[in-house]
Formats: sequence, structure tokens, C-alpha cells
Amino acid sequence: MFCPTLAGQPGKLRAVPYLPDLDSVLTAGYSVEHDGVTYVVEPFDLGPVVMPTGEVVACDPLVSHTTAFADTVAPGRYQLRAWVAVLHKDGREWQRRVAALQLLIADEPAVSWTMAVLPGQDVTSLGAGGFFGYGVDAGTGTLADRVAIEALSEWDYDRIEEVFIPAEIPDDPVDAVIVATVDESTGANVYVVGSGWGDGRYATYVGLNSARTSRSRWWDSNALFWHPSMSRADEGGCSRVLGGGSGK
Repeated sequence: MFCPTLAGQPGKLRAVPYLPDLDSVLTAGYSVEHDGVTYVVEPFDLGPVVMPTGEVVACDPLVSHTTAFADTVAPGRYQLRAWVAVLHKDGREWQRRVAALQLLIADEPAVSWTMAVLPGQDVTSLGAGGFFGYGVDAGTGTLADRVAIEALSEWDYDRIEEVFIPAEIPDDPVDAVIVATVDESTGANVYVVGSGWGDGRYATYVGLNSARTSRSRWWDSNALFWHPSMSRADEGGCSRVLGGGSGK
């Protein structure tokens, strides 16, 4: 689903790439109801991501992928926050799923959002409701430094299984998060986080503050980019389904 916007010429409309209402969703207590299920979003700080280069990769960390986004951040340590959708059904809590990951560069309000792209990607090439995203095949997602993902890609399966794949996965998605240092020389680490509703393709957005500097800069959505139940009405009267896009 998408809302048409003016294309700059009177009487002409163009369909825009998918952009959810991030300001609402990234709010503690944000709630929406659909088909008898109430979704309430809660934030949980997971810990710092060590970024020795500032080159950010969003990916399924258990699947080899090391291409960083075109935009970078200053090297440093940045808080990783999970936004968890708590699902209520028949008057009780039903289940919890990770709705999004947020890498906080500066904890201040964003005034605008744009899609994060890899080198060579052009947002204007997307069709209505489309987005660029990374593929999830192992049911996990992360935001990490390029150095960390490159180091992890050199691990063999036995080592990955020993560190990141538990014999039994906790029901609570925050309890199920596993973090480990994967590059000893830089301290670069990787958080393995459940990808909401499983395999698929997920987009990343950049938030900018009033000074046009990065805020949560990388916002990696998990459930919200494809789950068709979470919907609300936009100010223009256009109904947006959080998840109604087609990814590349």
C-alpha cells in the first residue's frame, strides 16, 4: 500500500517507495488493533555496537553478506535498541516479536526519514510501495560494522553454531538475542536478533535531525515491512499497511 504524492507538476501524481510512519512506530506504547489482535510496541536497549570503521551493514548475520551502506557514521560505540511488538489476543498477552532494530547515533528526534541504500542503488528506480532490502534466510537480522560481518563470514559453521545457535531458543525475543565479539583486534561485535515473522526481505531507513545530521541513522525493520496486520490511517486519509511494500 502507498499514498500518492505530488510529482512537482500540477495535476500529476506519482507513486512513492514504501515509507512507514516511523515517528509513530518508534514510540513506546504505540498501539494498533487488527482482526482481534492488539499490537503494543515496547523499546529494549540491547547494548553497544562497536563500529571501528563506521561502515554499517544490515543483514542476516548467519548468511554471508558484507556490503555496507553508501552512507557512513563516525567510528565509535552506538546503542542498539530493539522495538518489540507485544501481541494481545482474547484479553491476554499472546506472543512477542521483534518489530525493529534501531542503531542510535544521537538520541534526539528525527525530522525526516529516507531509505538507506547500497552503492549503486537508486530509490527513484523503485515502483509504487517498493523498497530496497536485504534477504533473511536464517530468521535473524542485525546492524553491525563491515569489519564485524567480514570477520563473521570467515567462521565455519561449527563455530557459528557454538556461539550463535542455542540448543533451545527462548520464547522472549529479547532473551533470545545473542551478542559476541567477532573481531578481537577491533572489538567489533555482532548481535543476532530474531527477525520478527521470519524469512523475507527487510528495508533500512535513515533518520535525520533538524541539523541534517544522523539520528537513529540506521533503522532496520523486521516485522513491520511485510506484516499485513499492522495498519493505520495517514493524515491524508490514505490507509497505509505497515508491511505493504515489495522489496528488491
